[in-house]
Amino acid sequence: MTMKDSGQRETFESGAVRDTDDNKSRPDLISPFMLERLGLWMKAGADKYGENNWMKGLPVSRCIASLYRHLMYYMQGDREEDHLMGVIANAAFVAHFLCRHLHK
Repeated sequence: MTMKDSGQRETFESGAVRDTDDNKSRPDLISPFMLERLGLWMKAGADKYGENNWMKGLPVSRCIASLYRHLMYYMQGDREEDHLMGVIANAAFVAHFLCRHLHK
């Protein structure tokens, strides 16, 4: 088994040592309230379309169109759906598809 190593160490008051956090992702900085709302939005989508249906692949253009519609409805004052989470979910789908494409 291998473990990634930056070659840099941080020593704590207790004497414990770890690899540094430099240049590492910080998901701990994402709002837990937003994550809960997004999780509820994703659950609604899973109930409607099946779990992880979006991961089968969608045209980015459809995600962008949906993102814009949700933004437009939110800006118009429509609160029947959590349109902000529709914006975030569609943006996340696009980011996922683009990252997956870049890592092939």
